[in-house]
Amino acid sequence: MLTFILQRYLFDYYQVLSIVNTVYYLFILLGIFTGLFFFYRRMLQAGYPKRKVDSFVLMMVIFFFPLGYISSRAGGILHYPLESWSLQLLYNQIVSGTLHTFHACLILPVAFFLLLTVLFRFAEMRVVDMAFMHVPLAHAIGRLGCLSAGCCWGNTLSFTLFGSHFSFTNPVPLYAILANLAIFLVLRRAYSRIYMGGVAQQAASGTLSDQTGLFIRIRELLAWPIDLIRNKGGVVGGYLVLYGAVRFFMEFIRTNKIEAFGLTQPQIVMLVFIMTGTLILLLTQTNPRYSVSSSEVPLELLSSGSKTERKPHSLLLESRTNRYLPLVSYLICMFVFMGTVLYLVRYGYVRWPFTGSARLATVYASIVTYLPLFILAWLSLLWLKWARIPFVKQFGWKKFSNIFFVGIIISAWYSMYLLMRNPVDISRTAVWLPVIILSLLNAFSEEIFYRLTLFELLGKFVRSTLFVNVIQSAAYALPHYFIGGLQFASFAFLYGMLLGLIKEKNESIIPCVVCHFIIDLGSIGAPLLLRSAIYF
Repeated sequence: MLTFILQRYLFDYYQVLSIVNTVYYLFILLGIFTGLFFFYRRMLQAGYPKRKVDSFVLMMVIFFFPLGYISSRAGGILHYPLESWSLQLLYNQIVSGTLHTFHACLILPVAFFLLLTVLFRFAEMRVVDMAFMHVPLAHAIGRLGCLSAGCCWGNTLSFTLFGSHFSFTNPVPLYAILANLAIFLVLRRAYSRIYMGGVAQQAASGTLSDQTGLFIRIRELLAWPIDLIRNKGGVVGGYLVLYGAVRFFMEFIRTNKIEAFGLTQPQIVMLVFIMTGTLILLLTQTNPRYSVSSSEVPLELLSSGSKTERKPHSLLLESRTNRYLPLVSYLICMFVFMGTVLYLVRYGYVRWPFTGSARLATVYASIVTYLPLFILAWLSLLWLKWARIPFVKQFGWKKFSNIFFVGIIISAWYSMYLLMRNPVDISRTAVWLPVIILSLLNAFSEEIFYRLTLFELLGKFVRSTLFVNVIQSAAYALPHYFIGGLQFASFAFLYGMLLGLIKEKNESIIPCVVCHFIIDLGSIGAPLLLRSAIYF
């Protein structure tokens, strides 16, 4: 925008380039100093010693921009193939690179900041939460530089309205500014609830209204993401999840190069952001170390780094291992397993079982191909046994809920829609047996993977059932994204939410298996029954 105006009316190319670069970096510096200013004020309001705060913030003022600049330029190496990485390439990117990446520019400044919190003996988690609360504010101001310089804009959007044709470039920096400001407001409120009493203090003083009604219910519904950020460390996790999700979907209207698995490099990094933030939220939800609000802790205990009485290290380590290792190890194994399957299928080492074939024997061979997945699903129950979570009752079905019939209707409708929309021949009775077998195997496997093992492991550590349902649905949607793209993954996420609700209301995975089996009759049957693939 600024480039066009200056070059069109005032200056030549090189003068424009110099002015635009100056304005770009001025906005970045303005964002850094604004974030540090509000961070400094928040530190003083929290009661930390002024001399220590002055020294702490002065060190960040001096080093943050050069460290972020080096880190951002070094991040350009991510755009090169892994086999070409070298120290010389890294040096060239830092010295003469032209790319700046926000998530890369966080690496060195965050590492330096964490080192300072240890050296100054501050209450690390509170100070880190305080800093990350202001990161989206600084980012929003810095994005004004992108908006003015015309970089980081998205693809071209064209449409016709009342007979007139319009075409413009998506102002992605503007979207990023608005999104970061919204994230800042959410984190600011969450920080207030955790460290300043927030709603709890208002309730104690009697200032909260006890009225009920539509607007009160809507306000409570909109506030549920903030309720998940309830303990120390939650602001960091909330930022990683919120910004990661926003940036991931924003990439679909940008023009970045596809790197791997149909994703751009920022999208791959944002998945790491989301998983890391989710893990932090899970840990802070359940660990008593994080559950005490700082408003209940004496300030001298926070600022001096004094230690309360602790359990013996061996007992503490054993309790943490028993609490968290089953869930963490299961998530790691599940993602490694999904990545391995995608790799084997993508490079042709294994044939995807849900594809049509000209031979009936090949269709039956798909059952053998799928059996390892079915066996691994049952082996995943070992994690529940490890975590001492009873699961046998989940294979019974004594409680019925109306939501099950909603699931049946939606599953049957979608299955019929797929069979009627595609050129299938349902009269080929010889194919229906492998379709039924594969549908049953897939229904049991995915329900055990997601609605039983993952759901129960998450439920042991997280108070919010809604949050548990969102996480298991997101994990369920992820492989569907690589199979069928964003639209298929979005439907899988919503369907996973529905199955999670059915599981919760009926206290069993059997109704989930029934619904899943019905929808798989169409999802699996449609490709296997295609007329062009069957000649027997």
